[in-house]
Amino acid sequence: IYGGKVVNQREIAALEKDKSVALDKRAENDARILELWEEIPVAKVVAHTVLEDISKLKLAIAEKQRSAKAEHERLQSDFKAWAAKRPSAFKAVPARLVEQYEKLRVKLDVGMAMVTTDHRCGSCGMHVPEKAFEHISEDRVVQCENCRRILFRLQQG
Repeated sequence: IYGGKVVNQREIAALEKDKSVALDKRAENDARILELWEEIPVAKVVAHTVLEDISKLKLAIAEKQRSAKAEHERLQSDFKAWAAKRPSAFKAVPARLVEQYEKLRVKLDVGMAMVTTDHRCGSCGMHVPEKAFEHISEDRVVQCENCRRILFRLQQG
Protein backbone atom coordinates (compact mmCIF):
# COMPACT_ATOMS: atom_id res chain seq x y z
CA ILE A 1 0.00 0.00 0.00
CA TYR A 2 1.12 3.60 -0.71
CA GLY A 3 3.90 2.42 -2.98
CA GLY A 4 5.66 0.60 -0.18
CA LYS A 5 6.74 3.81 1.57
CA VAL A 6 4.31 3.60 4.51
CA VAL A 7 4.20 0.23 6.23
CA ASN A 8 3.17 1.05 9.80
CA GLN A 9 -0.56 0.46 10.42
CA ARG A 10 -0.86 3.52 12.65
CA GLU A 11 0.60 5.78 9.96
CA ILE A 12 -1.84 4.30 7.44
CA ALA A 13 -4.79 4.88 9.81
CA ALA A 14 -3.68 8.47 10.44
CA LEU A 15 -3.36 9.15 6.71
CA GLU A 16 -6.80 7.65 6.04
CA LYS A 17 -8.26 9.82 8.81
CA ASP A 18 -6.58 12.95 7.37
CA LYS A 19 -7.98 12.06 3.95
CA SER A 20 -11.48 11.65 5.40
CA VAL A 21 -11.28 15.00 7.24
CA ALA A 22 -10.06 16.74 4.08
CA LEU A 23 -12.92 15.27 2.01
CA ASP A 24 -15.47 16.33 4.67
CA LYS A 25 -14.03 19.85 4.72
CA ARG A 26 -14.18 19.98 0.93
CA ALA A 27 -17.87 18.97 1.02
CA GLU A 28 -18.58 21.73 3.56
CA ASN A 29 -16.74 24.27 1.41
CA ASP A 30 -18.65 23.17 -1.71
CA ALA A 31 -21.96 23.61 0.15
CA ARG A 32 -20.91 27.07 1.34
CA ILE A 33 -19.90 28.06 -2.21
CA LEU A 34 -23.37 27.07 -3.46
CA GLU A 35 -24.98 29.20 -0.71
CA LEU A 36 -22.83 32.17 -1.68
CA TRP A 37 -23.71 31.76 -5.38
CA GLU A 38 -27.35 32.15 -4.39
CA GLU A 39 -26.57 35.42 -2.57
CA ILE A 40 -24.80 37.01 -5.54
CA PRO A 41 -27.93 38.42 -7.27
CA VAL A 42 -29.09 40.09 -4.03
CA ALA A 43 -25.59 41.49 -3.44
CA LYS A 44 -25.50 42.86 -7.00
CA VAL A 45 -28.80 44.70 -6.42
CA VAL A 46 -27.51 46.16 -3.15
CA ALA A 47 -24.22 47.15 -4.79
CA HIS A 48 -26.09 48.83 -7.65
CA THR A 49 -28.21 50.80 -5.14
CA VAL A 50 -25.10 51.86 -3.22
CA LEU A 51 -23.38 52.97 -6.44
CA GLU A 52 -26.44 55.04 -7.39
CA ASP A 53 -26.39 56.65 -3.94
CA ILE A 54 -22.69 57.40 -4.31
CA SER A 55 -23.20 59.05 -7.70
CA LYS A 56 -26.07 61.16 -6.27
CA LEU A 57 -23.86 62.22 -3.38
CA LYS A 58 -21.03 63.08 -5.76
CA LEU A 59 -23.42 65.32 -7.70
CA ALA A 60 -24.55 66.96 -4.45
CA ILE A 61 -20.92 67.51 -3.43
CA ALA A 62 -20.11 69.04 -6.81
CA GLU A 63 -23.08 71.41 -6.47
CA LYS A 64 -22.04 72.40 -2.94
CA GLN A 65 -18.50 73.00 -4.14
CA ARG A 66 -19.79 75.24 -6.95
CA SER A 67 -21.97 77.09 -4.45
CA ALA A 68 -19.09 77.44 -1.99
CA LYS A 69 -16.81 78.72 -4.74
CA ALA A 70 -19.38 81.33 -5.77
CA GLU A 71 -19.83 82.35 -2.12
CA HIS A 72 -16.05 82.55 -1.71
CA GLU A 73 -15.76 84.82 -4.73
CA ARG A 74 -18.59 87.01 -3.42
CA LEU A 75 -16.92 87.26 -0.02
CA GLN A 76 -13.59 88.08 -1.64
CA SER A 77 -15.14 90.93 -3.63
CA ASP A 78 -16.97 92.20 -0.52
CA PHE A 79 -13.70 92.07 1.40
CA LYS A 80 -11.92 94.08 -1.29
CA ALA A 81 -14.71 96.67 -1.23
CA TRP A 82 -14.54 97.00 2.55
CA ALA A 83 -10.74 97.06 2.48
CA ALA A 84 -10.90 100.00 0.07
CA LYS A 85 -13.11 101.89 2.56
CA ARG A 86 -10.75 101.16 5.45
CA PRO A 87 -8.41 104.18 5.12
CA SER A 88 -11.28 106.68 5.09
CA ALA A 89 -12.95 104.96 8.05
CA PHE A 90 -9.75 105.25 10.09
CA LYS A 91 -9.81 109.04 9.69
CA ALA A 92 -12.73 109.21 12.13
CA VAL A 93 -10.90 107.15 14.79
CA PRO A 94 -8.30 108.63 17.14
CA ALA A 95 -4.72 107.86 16.05
CA ARG A 96 -3.84 106.28 19.42
CA LEU A 97 -6.70 103.81 19.08
CA VAL A 98 -5.81 102.98 15.46
CA GLU A 99 -2.22 102.33 16.52
CA GLN A 100 -3.37 100.05 19.35
CA TYR A 101 -5.72 98.20 17.03
CA GLU A 102 -3.07 97.73 14.32
CA LYS A 103 -0.61 96.25 16.83
CA LEU A 104 -3.27 93.78 17.98
CA ARG A 105 -4.31 92.98 14.41
CA VAL A 106 -0.74 92.14 13.41
CA LYS A 107 -0.26 90.02 16.52
CA LEU A 108 -3.67 88.29 16.67
CA ASP A 109 -4.89 88.59 13.04
CA VAL A 110 -8.12 90.18 14.31
CA GLY A 111 -7.79 93.07 16.73
CA MET A 112 -11.38 93.32 17.94
CA ALA A 113 -14.01 91.00 19.35
CA MET A 114 -17.73 91.51 19.84
CA VAL A 115 -19.17 90.98 23.31
CA THR A 116 -22.00 88.46 23.15
CA THR A 117 -25.40 88.96 24.78
CA ASP A 118 -24.32 86.77 27.70
CA HIS A 119 -21.30 89.05 28.37
CA ARG A 120 -18.61 86.84 26.81
CA CYS A 121 -15.75 87.72 24.48
CA GLY A 122 -16.78 86.68 20.98
CA SER A 123 -13.25 85.51 20.24
CA CYS A 124 -12.07 83.50 23.25
CA GLY A 125 -15.33 83.07 25.19
CA MET A 126 -13.98 84.59 28.40
CA HIS A 127 -16.59 86.22 30.65
CA VAL A 128 -16.48 90.03 30.47
CA PRO A 129 -16.81 91.56 33.95
CA GLU A 130 -19.80 93.81 34.55
CA LYS A 131 -17.62 96.89 35.09
CA ALA A 132 -15.85 96.29 31.75
CA PHE A 133 -19.21 95.86 30.07
CA GLU A 134 -20.31 99.23 31.49
CA HIS A 135 -17.14 100.87 30.14
CA ILE A 136 -17.85 99.39 26.70
CA SER A 137 -21.37 100.85 26.89
CA GLU A 138 -19.79 104.25 27.59
CA ASP A 139 -17.65 103.92 24.41
CA ARG A 140 -14.47 103.49 26.41
CA VAL A 141 -11.70 101.23 25.10
CA VAL A 142 -11.71 97.88 26.91
CA GLN A 143 -9.54 94.87 26.15
CA CYS A 144 -10.42 91.25 26.88
CA GLU A 145 -8.51 90.06 29.93
CA ASN A 146 -7.73 86.76 28.19
CA CYS A 147 -7.08 87.35 24.46
CA ARG A 148 -6.35 91.12 24.73
CA ARG A 149 -8.62 92.03 21.79
CA ILE A 150 -10.46 95.35 21.90
CA LEU A 151 -14.03 94.63 22.92
CA PHE A 152 -17.11 96.20 21.35
CA ARG A 153 -20.82 95.56 21.40
CA LEU A 154 -23.57 96.26 18.93
CA GLN A 155 -25.70 99.21 19.89
CA GLN A 156 -29.31 98.25 20.51
CA GLY A 157 -32.11 100.16 18.89
